Amino acid sequence: MTLNILTKQPTELEPYVINDYPYGFRLRTKMMVWKETNKYGERYCTATINPKTGLLNHPKYSNYSDILLIGIETDTGRISYTTLNLAYNSEEKAEEWLKQYREHLNERGQIIASSILATLKVTSKIEYKIVETSGMTSEERKTLDDEQKANTSIINRVIVGNISKDTGLSIKDSIEVLKKL
Repeated sequence: MTLNILTKQPTELEPYVINDYPYGFRLRTKMMVWKETNKYGERYCTATINPKTGLLNHPKYSNYSDILLIGIETDTGRISYTTLNLAYNSEEKAEEWLKQYREHLNERGQIIASSILATLKVTSKIEYKIVETSGMTSEERKTLDDEQKANTSIINRVIVGNISKDTGLSIKDSIEVLKKL
């Protein structure tokens, strides 16, 4: 599926309007589509007008994503969206997505995309191991906890450094971006 991204991303105040949208079995109506952005991320929103009453139906919302772009599918002509998420993408998939859609991102999107990529580059190299702790003494457990805290601190510093380098943000601003991911 190829998606032609809309030049101006629709908002709740200026939605993309589909004038002849199916409503039930026989009726047709208008459907509004927009992107909502807040502190939780971005999500795809739709609302239709009830053709029997002329009132706006309750909006439908997708799950939040880190980045969301709305566009038109080239093969079907339908409105759709694509997302980039830290939680659901590998480094390779994120790079592929960015190669295709980076030019359509606003400044916020550019910073978050670079942050996601920087984080995925670091976390893809982390090895995880499961350790049996039930037989450990409190001293051994404290040593393990301290080691984990030190490793987390190192990982976060590397991620913040990568974010700062890739986006040009200060270290302080990079830390704030990382906290939001």
